[in-house]
Amino acid sequence: MSDICKPIALFVLILCLNACKQTSPQDKTHSGSLIYERFLDSVKAQARLPISQVERYVPLAKIEYYTKQTTFEGDTIWYRNSKHMFVIIRYDDHAVCLRKLLLVLNESGECTASLTVETGCDIDGSTDSWDWSYKIFNDTSFSRTETYTKRAGRKDDLIIVTEQFYKISNQGEIIPLYKKTHSFTRPKNSEDES
Repeated sequence: MSDICKPIALFVLILCLNACKQTSPQDKTHSGSLIYERFLDSVKAQARLPISQVERYVPLAKIEYYTKQTTFEGDTIWYRNSKHMFVIIRYDDHAVCLRKLLLVLNESGECTASLTVETGCDIDGSTDSWDWSYKIFNDTSFSRTETYTKRAGRKDDLIIVTEQFYKISNQGEIIPLYKKTHSFTRPKNSEDES
């Protein structure tokens, strides 16, 4: 190889190495890992979450009652070092309700399932209402409790409490198990909790 060709060949080799480095799958994985860690840090800090960040993990069309006015904030992380992590985010429709969404994330940081697990809505004391709350038991099971208050046309409020139990499959899917339901009545406008 002539002395003139050696610098040109070296220059072409450096360009090729740089081009390969820029498209390296490891860089994409590292970048994705940074984005994932930022998301988890934001949730842990209970910070406001950009819609684009939420949409990276769950399609907005799958979020119950999502509107263009909806905003998101971090809430809680459960079992961060487990096979399946639970990430809870709050969302506000800026109308009448605050809700919490449970995301199941696998070890690769992919959301394998999601479910709205809690509501906090302004309630008109003369109309029927529904509230949800949740309990996490371990990294493979949780429950969501629905409290339905039937007010219309009754002397006393009828309260129906249904606790739905769920498990997380090996693939990270949320599988409904069994339900427990009980009901009772209470005087209208009572502040007693079920």
